[in-house]
Amino acid sequence: MMASAAASAQRLVVLPVTGQDVSAAVATRTRRMVLERLSGWCRACVVLDQDGAPTAIPIDASWAAEAARLANAHLAVALNVAHNGRTSPPITTLTLSAYPFAETAPASATNAPTSTSRSTSPNSTLRPFQVWKTTSAGAESLGAIVDELVGAFFARAQESTAGRGARSYPPNYLAGPGPAFPPPPPLPPRPPREIFVGATAGIFTAINTPVASAEALPVLGLFATWITADTVFDAHADTVTSSNRSMTTLGLGAFHRQGDRLLLGVKAKWAWQTLGGRGGSGAVLQPTVGYLIAASGSPIVRVDVGYAVNLYRERELDRLIPGSGKIHLTHGPIATFGVAF
Repeated sequence: MMASAAASAQRLVVLPVTGQDVSAAVATRTRRMVLERLSGWCRACVVLDQDGAPTAIPIDASWAAEAARLANAHLAVALNVAHNGRTSPPITTLTLSAYPFAETAPASATNAPTSTSRSTSPNSTLRPFQVWKTTSAGAESLGAIVDELVGAFFARAQESTAGRGARSYPPNYLAGPGPAFPPPPPLPPRPPREIFVGATAGIFTAINTPVASAEALPVLGLFATWITADTVFDAHADTVTSSNRSMTTLGLGAFHRQGDRLLLGVKAKWAWQTLGGRGGSGAVLQPTVGYLIAASGSPIVRVDVGYAVNLYRERELDRLIPGSGKIHLTHGPIATFGVAF
């Protein structure tokens, strides 16, 4: 009686776990839960454990069927754990795949079944199938998802064997019908890249310097920009060098996008300058209008036009009484062209 029961029991072999963007510890722990749930759900089943090191390479169907044959099992079961951290919140997808072993060679006196082959298989009509569950909960909450996954697994097995003369499974869950190997849920599209780094070049027309009423000075700089759907944020470093004139600025910028390309905002800088006088340093405010010539993808091409106003002063040189020279508050328009990758 016991031998007959053992012979009629459904034999499942659980293959090593596979995974993508998930730690080996989490993948192994999840596989262990699946193994326990499979044994608990189907008391008429013999669940075999063919453990191995986790790998990122998906299980091949023919290899899985051969593994079932070598284990003298009716069905090979493979778990895949995939984590997608590009979504908000991140999601984890557990996929359970079933690969039946079917041997169709007829039994004969010269071709008798052995421990590793069968003349006929109880699963000769069972189709391969997959079930999956997706969750945004953390790794510590995967136990409940595993329960749902195993329940859905046996429900699909019940569907696949119903009316086909194959061994049936306990109907724990009522899952809707579906084709063999339905496609797994697609990953959400990769969000567009938002951070770019590049260089700028332009002209600053300095008005009211210690040595001139107005003069055009070349500007070179580096910048990093963060582009979102509604706003653009910058961090930049610029330098002005011409003859005995010099000016270095470090600053931040914030802009609101007006449509897809137009930007309205302000830049706040800290500057160190010597524009023909004794030199000075301090804050600079620069209201700016920007335009994104290339607004998506890489490279980002952008033109900025603003008006810089120094909030500090620089005195003219006075060789007789140092520090008594005339005070100048420099200001003026600035236009830059930038490319970022």
